[in-house]
Amino acid sequence: MNEVGPLARLRAQLAGPRGARRVDALLSTPDPAAAVAALSVTELYELVNEVGLDDAAELVHVATPEQVRGCLDLELWDRDQPRMELARPWLASLVDAGFEKLGQVWAGLDPEWRALFIKRHCRRIWDLTLGEEPDDTTDLPMYFTTDRFFTLELSGDEDTVRLLRQVVDDLYRADADLARHTIMAARSESVTELEEECFRWRSGRLADLGYVDYYEALELFRPLEADAVRAGEGTEDRLGPIVDGDATSVNLPIAVAEHVVARSFLARAWDRLGDDAEETRLEAALLVVVNKLLAAARTRPGDQASLRAGADYATATISLGLEVV
Repeated sequence: MNEVGPLARLRAQLAGPRGARRVDALLSTPDPAAAVAALSVTELYELVNEVGLDDAAELVHVATPEQVRGCLDLELWDRDQPRMELARPWLASLVDAGFEKLGQVWAGLDPEWRALFIKRHCRRIWDLTLGEEPDDTTDLPMYFTTDRFFTLELSGDEDTVRLLRQVVDDLYRADADLARHTIMAARSESVTELEEECFRWRSGRLADLGYVDYYEALELFRPLEADAVRAGEGTEDRLGPIVDGDATSVNLPIAVAEHVVARSFLARAWDRLGDDAEETRLEAALLVVVNKLLAAARTRPGDQASLRAGADYATATISLGLEVV
């Protein structure tokens, strides 16, 4: 059990370094990779957004592939449409970290996402092993893979073309088989099919955080009779693996933690938690409630202003509900 109470821990989190100072603190630890790996995806994404990707580049360089994938889940999507151009700064940062890091992260991304990124940045792809001959009349830049298996007709501005060349070059250096598989999938699959599969995988991961389907999220607003509410009725078990671990391994986003502390009744109830596992469970559950609220509002995950508004609404409602119960 923690020697520090739940409310004191939240206050300590709020009093701790933020923004650039927190980035410096993480990178100054004896093992920066382990310190960054201990952050949840939402924490890392919140911090990157707070200081900007350029100033958070070293965090991205040591982040795990799962963390980077989670950040892209939050960053790229406008409802069910991926905005692949928003991935380019993240990939550029990974390129700066070296081909080994890019290869590790690329291997951890969904295969459909990898193929979609390449396909969205190529007008055409020729498979030279099948005897296909590139169009020599095009004005667009052509890229020949290092194994001479493929020719890519690249689209986009000069910076985009340069980035794509570097990404594919580094992928071949890191894992030539993976690079070939990605290009072959980009060549053979349709954009629609790739987008649908990307959305399905991403939706499943976000659902674990409470970003569920719009109509499912509306269930949050179903009226409940106070006398029908029973503590320990088992619905908390639906949270599954996202609540595993000890209380010190989970931190609420700053916006949510601020509103928990600000609600006097909720804060007093929170401070009476006497079990580390229960504290972890309730922090995760609160985050799920806030994210469901944002899903019902059809807000883009990762929108910090909406997160603050959602945290305000959710904590106020929960605090009022506790007073009634």
